[in-house]
Amino acid sequence: MKFSKQLIVPAVALGAIVSLAGASTVSAEEADQGPERMIERLAERFSLNQDEVRSFFEGEREARQAKRQAAFEERLSGAVSEGKISESQKQLILEKREELRAEREANRESYRDMDRDERREARKSRRAELQAWAEENGIDMRYLVGRHGKGGPHGGFGSGQGA
Repeated sequence: MKFSKQLIVPAVALGAIVSLAGASTVSAEEADQGPERMIERLAERFSLNQDEVRSFFEGEREARQAKRQAAFEERLSGAVSEGKISESQKQLILEKREELRAEREANRESYRDMDRDERREARKSRRAELQAWAEENGIDMRYLVGRHGKGGPHGGFGSGQGA
């Protein structure tokens, strides 16, 4: 039985809302299995192929990531055009963000094993390293962190906010 995106997307959204609403009662072990468990439950509930549901989720995630990356690169290009950063700084920023993404992937499991205080300290340490890197390269941190920089979650360097 095949379902269109029009049926799957609302079901996924509902599942996400329900899982978020019940997050406070979920054990740590269950939380680690969150997305995979949701895929299993959706496939079971709607009699779908689990691999197809997983593939759908992955495709949606990749599409959102590609859209965010393109928007980020556009904002960086705008900053270059406005003379706020150089083309070489733009390239350094893009390379650093890719490096950070790869590190996050590689360290995902060890990060999950940390308690809240350990994660907080790891983030604080990483932020200090990034600030030192940015200063060393003459780059304002807001260009590195993008949307979540000084302009807040919807501001950043491309919105005219938070500068």
